[in-house]
Amino acid sequence: MLIKAGLFVLSGTLLGRLLGFLREAQLAAAFGAGQRAEAAIITLTLPDLLMNILLGGALSYALIPEFARMSESKSWQLHVQLTVLAALLFGFLAFLISFFPSNIIYIFNQQLPDDLAKQTHYAISISAWLMPLIGMAGVTTAYLQTNNRFLSAAFSTSIYNGILVVCLFGITQGLLNGDELIWLAGAMIGGGLVRYLVLWINSKRYMPRGQLDPGGWLVKSSLMKSYLLALLGSAAILSLPLIGRIFAAQYGEGALAQFNYASKLIELPLGVAISVISVVALPALAKAHQVSFQAGQSEHTVEWQTLLFRSLRFSILLSIVIMLPCIWFAASLADIAFGWGKMDSASLDGVAKLTTVGFVLLLLQGGISITSAALASAKGMRMIAWSGLVGMLAFASMAIISIRQGGLIVLMYALILAYSLVLLIQMYELGEKHHIRWKLFMADTNLNFPLLAVLSAFAMLSLLFDRFQENPWIGLSLAAMFTIVLSVVVLAASSEIKHKIFRR
Repeated sequence: MLIKAGLFVLSGTLLGRLLGFLREAQLAAAFGAGQRAEAAIITLTLPDLLMNILLGGALSYALIPEFARMSESKSWQLHVQLTVLAALLFGFLAFLISFFPSNIIYIFNQQLPDDLAKQTHYAISISAWLMPLIGMAGVTTAYLQTNNRFLSAAFSTSIYNGILVVCLFGITQGLLNGDELIWLAGAMIGGGLVRYLVLWINSKRYMPRGQLDPGGWLVKSSLMKSYLLALLGSAAILSLPLIGRIFAAQYGEGALAQFNYASKLIELPLGVAISVISVVALPALAKAHQVSFQAGQSEHTVEWQTLLFRSLRFSILLSIVIMLPCIWFAASLADIAFGWGKMDSASLDGVAKLTTVGFVLLLLQGGISITSAALASAKGMRMIAWSGLVGMLAFASMAIISIRQGGLIVLMYALILAYSLVLLIQMYELGEKHHIRWKLFMADTNLNFPLLAVLSAFAMLSLLFDRFQENPWIGLSLAAMFTIVLSVVVLAASSEIKHKIFRR
């Protein structure tokens, strides 16, 4: 089920990420890498960044195990109650931000001209109202995933990004006259509303028929405690790119834009590598834990550990297949994505160097998403919180050092080290407290043999096609070819994957 569900959701996730990637390319073409670009980036990314910090994986970690243990009727009631609660809480937060937008600009250390600052204030005041829509969509997404429905969430993101792409294209072509930032903010609200409506309509399929079970107010203190602990950890982890952007702004004009464009380019394959496996892993792990609990067994069942190992293997192999071509052809990818419009060559070169290093995050964040899902399913929210806080503090410390003794590239290395630390802490906790046998995992031929085959195939391909990287479009074509070839190699080398995909 795990592999088939992952492959099934791949199409929706990939389309959403491609449109998100096209959105950033259009943003670079419309605004370049100057102060106006940074104002547009703040307007566009602020709601997503805040909601990723306030929700992120925490919402799924807390809600999916809760939905899994409830009856159909009560899970629907909890879904509705949490949707209303999210609308109220994040609506209040949007109200506050819309009245104090200048403080947001101050956080990003941006000294904008008076006219541009005024336009940015208006745009932020509008875009802030995307947050309650994101919160409501997050609750409904968790409910759908518990019911093994993944495509609607993936394609709803495609709808949102598609609306933004159309808006930015209109700005680039001069079709949307007037204040471009206001057009952008309006498109964000429209896209968020359509995305939520798609999710809500899909969720109504699971609305119980007849009279609901009398449940009263189902948002209990235990659920809120689980959410707050998961929030503390996931917010710390997800805030690392935001902290990176804040530190990047200290390097002078254009540095924030370079770091942002590099991060967005990395997030395209990153989202695919993580979402395809981790999105379906958490419901499966939660249900396996719930079944063992109801049967009076220990949570450390063979099925639970097997699901964890299988999820982690697939995440590693998928990340490697995507990561290696992206690293090798990073310059070509950056050139095609941002090497046009108002982007200058020096900024483009900086983006390319940052992405070459940053693509390593695919492997690390993929692993963290699986270990965090395992901890969440076993009620290990406290360790998710502690590991995230340690990673955040480590990154902030290294980022301060990079400002004094390094450059943006050192900031990206600091990000990699911070994620590595979080992953190691979570693996240690799973080994010590939940008795996960990592030596058995490391020695598993289902991982090692396909991994060795992929690395060998990549080494041969890179030697054969290294001289064709000067043309970016040829580089892009070769990156796609490398990914396809390495995927075939994994499929051929892994009997486990072949069995899961092709079994009748």
